[in-house]
Amino acid sequence: MAFPCPHASGNSNHPLIPFLKTCKTIDHLKQIHAHSLKSFHTSITTPQHLYLYSRLIQLSITALDADLNYSSLLLRHHPISPNSFIYNTFIKSATTSSSSSDPDLPLHLYLHMLSADVAPSKHTYPLLLKSCSRRFLLLEGRQIHTHSVVLGFGSDVYVNNSLIHFYAACGHMNTARKVFDGMADRTVVSWNSLIHGYVSCGEHEAGIGQFREMQIQKIFVPDGFTIQSVASACGNMAAPTLAMWVHRFCNRIGSASADVLIGNSLLDMYSKCGCISMARQLFETMPHRNLASWNHMILGFAMNGLVQESLKTFHQLCNIKHLSPNHITFIGLLTACNHGGMVAHGLRYFKSMVIDFNIDPSIEHYGCLIDLLGRAGLVREALAVVSTMTCEPDIVIWRSLLDNHHKKEARGECNDGFLKDDSLFLARKILESEHSAGGFVLVSKMHTARKRWENATIIRRLMDEQDIQKQAGCSLIEIDNCVHHFLSGNCYSEQNPPTKI
Repeated sequence: MAFPCPHASGNSNHPLIPFLKTCKTIDHLKQIHAHSLKSFHTSITTPQHLYLYSRLIQLSITALDADLNYSSLLLRHHPISPNSFIYNTFIKSATTSSSSSDPDLPLHLYLHMLSADVAPSKHTYPLLLKSCSRRFLLLEGRQIHTHSVVLGFGSDVYVNNSLIHFYAACGHMNTARKVFDGMADRTVVSWNSLIHGYVSCGEHEAGIGQFREMQIQKIFVPDGFTIQSVASACGNMAAPTLAMWVHRFCNRIGSASADVLIGNSLLDMYSKCGCISMARQLFETMPHRNLASWNHMILGFAMNGLVQESLKTFHQLCNIKHLSPNHITFIGLLTACNHGGMVAHGLRYFKSMVIDFNIDPSIEHYGCLIDLLGRAGLVREALAVVSTMTCEPDIVIWRSLLDNHHKKEARGECNDGFLKDDSLFLARKILESEHSAGGFVLVSKMHTARKRWENATIIRRLMDEQDIQKQAGCSLIEIDNCVHHFLSGNCYSEQNPPTKI
């Protein structure tokens, strides 16, 4: 690496700064560092040199071959004593960078910060909690929570908002709720974090309840993030009456027409509630539509059995010059072919995805195609697709193959050369890949259908020994603004009251 001759320290730009833009390895960083110490030692505290030094530390953290020891040395020998702002900058870089070789780097920097007697600020803990929530580090996050309280940030609204998001991401909604209830001051972000946490954890009724409580207090006006969470809850609850109320609320505050993200959330909500005509009407009146809008409609039509409408919407998308189908588009398209039993169309679209749109098939695309072939009784052809997959088959694919073969065998249609060894191979793959009730029950049914009672008993015994219990099937229906839950094998009782909406 060649360096220019040193310029006067009073220049506005440090002569070594341009080399940082193309620097990608620690070796290059060390060369720049050595050259700066050799050539600019008399002006080590100038603004230009301090900026260079700070950039050296930041790049040493985010480089592909990041060296934590070297970063620590740079921090320890910083020309001026590093403060919380400098550490927060580096923690943020380590949290957001995808090239860092050490996923625990933000936590290591925090420990280095404490060992250097640098007091954390209120901005330190949200960054650390964000890093912990991404990796579901519950123990480390709890320790950071304790540190924040001990160091006097227990009542800081920004820290508490981050704590709500962290505990919700780790699935501990009770703790997230305790943090929320203990807040003296709240913001709309506090409510959004709690509502989104309930919805993302599958507690949709609780999320709707918090939204209702937010409305009653009339302190904060729900924003786009609130609406997206509530719309997701409505869709998962299959509550069309509540879905229409949410849509009217959006129209009242002017969000549905102004924000394409909210519009897309409403499209997904109506599709999941079975109100596909409302979704179509909303889609056609949206002033702004992006690729996600089209994908929601393609998948929405497919899920509601309107296969031809789904295919028609795809071809309309292809005629728009500034939009091009992506991998999500083809998941919706293959789902439509699956629902319609259109094997030839599915194979053609799968081939077009690869050749015409240069999209590499993912596990979801393969899953749709294999299920399409299996449902059509072409189990051997589906197995042939598995052998050509560019990624490792997952449990969903193995279960789909065995389930479709089992159904075909029950109809007396197993005359395509599908051998018993093949079904046993699939059963073995399922048991190796999954330790949940669904896979065990499916394999047990296969043995029962072939009157291999001893093998079926062994599978059931394994379930008992591993304490694997099959979750009861659940159906939802909305009657008179109440969502009623019906569990398979259970009679309706006061123990399962309807959820009032």
